[in-house]
Amino acid sequence: MVRKEFTRGYDGYKSSLEKFSKEKDSTLYIYFTADKDEQGQRWCYDCHLAQPFIDQAVETFAGPNAIFLTVEVGDRTL
Repeated sequence: MVRKEFTRGYDGYKSSLEKFSKEKDSTLYIYFTADKDEQGQRWCYDCHLAQPFIDQAVETFAGPNAIFLTVEVGDRTL
């Protein structure tokens, strides 16, 4: 079964890479996506549309020792 992990921002990404690099028997998949807004939806419409397909692909194709790391990269504020 795929292990799903979540982090936010560049520092979280770096920390997660350091942590998961020690797990030599696992395959790490990394998904960079937009943060969720106040309604729980991703502010990036393409990310929102892709999410069900990403979830299905992970469950279908990732191996038993896989780690799927979702990295939320920020909100829409410029």
